[in-house]
Amino acid sequence: MAIIKSGGKWLKASEINNNEQVLIVSEVKLEELPDFNDKEKTIKAWVGVVQFRGSEYKMKFTKSTRTSMIEKFGNDTINWVSKKMFLTKIPTPSGYFSIWGQPVEETQEEKQWSE
Repeated sequence: MAIIKSGGKWLKASEINNNEQVLIVSEVKLEELPDFNDKEKTIKAWVGVVQFRGSEYKMKFTKSTRTSMIEKFGNDTINWVSKKMFLTKIPTPSGYFSIWGQPVEETQEEKQWSE
């Protein structure tokens, strides 16, 4: 089981270009986070650690991202570790951007190494 320390760098939509890839390096888990709109409150969100451009970042896994990953790798997030995702910036109604991840198809060579 992966332990995610509080704090750390968060991957921001402003830092990515569409179709860039990340590598998932930790199990994705439900965490309590400060509410973006009300710092006095907390929200629960699915968070994992990804490797992006040689550095590790925490990333919130949106419902769309989780659905894509579940369809490809199943609902046990430990099976997502060492998998890659393409990232896309999606505009939100509030004028910000959200990050959506889609699984990258493994090559035959990658499949052999993971077995």
